Amino acid sequence: MKIKVLLLKDVAWIGWKWQLVDVSDAMFRNVLSKKWEAKMADKKTIKAWEKKQEKQRQENIEIDKRKHEAVNTIKGSWLEIKVQTSPDGHLYEKIDIRHIQSQMVSTHKVKFENREIDFPEKKVSKVWNYEFFVKIDWKKVSLELKVLTK
Repeated sequence: MKIKVLLLKDVAWIGWKWQLVDVSDAMFRNVLSKKWEAKMADKKTIKAWEKKQEKQRQENIEIDKRKHEAVNTIKGSWLEIKVQTSPDGHLYEKIDIRHIQSQMVSTHKVKFENREIDFPEKKVSKVWNYEFFVKIDWKKVSLELKVLTK
């Protein structure tokens, strides 16, 4: 007999956290409930789950909207990252996508995912100007990264 459960953790071969799945009664009793990986999905749980899913959908729509607005405003602009360098001009820490993401959050208040940032250099170890791209849907915007010394 299959029952509907809400997963509280990612469970291999069954599903991801906060997903409603059908499992056998024995699987739930013997494995999932003992390890606190799932709970029975009664009407109250399903209603709360649907409410949470709708809230998440609305948040995703808002995030996408902010990303599109940010892409339109940053077109043709640049980011500055100031870092400490050695006396011969090399960086103490290499600049990569993580640095670009954090700088975008601090300047434009939007976090772009790794897959949305195309940084051909991968890691930068010199003070210089570099080109990178932000891709959302079918838009691809070119930006300049200025790595400067403090």
